Amino acid sequence: MSETAQSEDFFIYRVGNIEVSIVNDGHITVPLAAGLIPGVPLSEVQASLREAGLPTETVTTTFAPLLFRSGPKTTLIDTGFGPDAAAEAGSTRGLLVGNMKANGVDPADVDVVVISHFHPDHVNGLLSQGKPTFPNATVMVPEPEWRFWMDIEEMKRAPEGRMSQLFQNNRRIFEQVGERLSVFKWGLEIVPGLEAVAAPGHSIGHTAFWLRSGGEQVFIQSDLTNQAALFVAKPDWHSALDQFPNQTVQTRRRFYDMLAEKRIPLQAFHHPFPGRCHLEKNGAGYRRTPIE
Repeated sequence: MSETAQSEDFFIYRVGNIEVSIVNDGHITVPLAAGLIPGVPLSEVQASLREAGLPTETVTTTFAPLLFRSGPKTTLIDTGFGPDAAAEAGSTRGLLVGNMKANGVDPADVDVVVISHFHPDHVNGLLSQGKPTFPNATVMVPEPEWRFWMDIEEMKRAPEGRMSQLFQNNRRIFEQVGERLSVFKWGLEIVPGLEAVAAPGHSIGHTAFWLRSGGEQVFIQSDLTNQAALFVAKPDWHSALDQFPNQTVQTRRRFYDMLAEKRIPLQAFHHPFPGRCHLEKNGAGYRRTPIE
């Protein structure tokens, strides 16, 4: 891979013949909560943040969808929070569309939107003021995610709070997608060069991807980890946002062991922008080396 351009909001490199653009959707900074990592004392979490040179009273999450061109087609993986979030007073998120336009990519130019899983920072950007943000795009979603989140009985069983809100939010969004929806299965090349990979745990149908071209490849991890400073070094920790904690840890270790052993580039949605790195084993965990 050879890098061809770089900025704080739009980072371009190549995988073989495919041009990849990492687009900054912004960030959220919130107070560090005691329950961020269930079962781990707050002092241990703060010690890990301190070791990484980060604040210990707040935690910042970044968001970086991936755009790529393969032949005549333009594909976007995940959508960020969307223009509606960007329009909120004081917002630091939902910047994807603005950063795309600033770099010559109009939402109408996107042919395919691929969704890794149905959490708001990945799907909310499908809509803008109740209308499709990417009006000409087919929207491709993982079959296990679609089956679960669109199941009326599962929605009735969902506990009040986050899970109930996720069901409501996903129905609100996908009601507007309509006939543009396409459901895909794991293990298949869903657009040229892009293979969908089963990576459940964070969500029931959480999906990662291989992007390959011309003998080169990058592993697009989606949300195998969100806070790199915490979960890369301590891969047995899990977030309160992980739907199936034990499976999250198993999936993470399986892929990270492989990526470290084979030194395959990793692209992450939530790691420090632009989220591209190599991994290596480091004691019981891993160390990430950014690819600049």
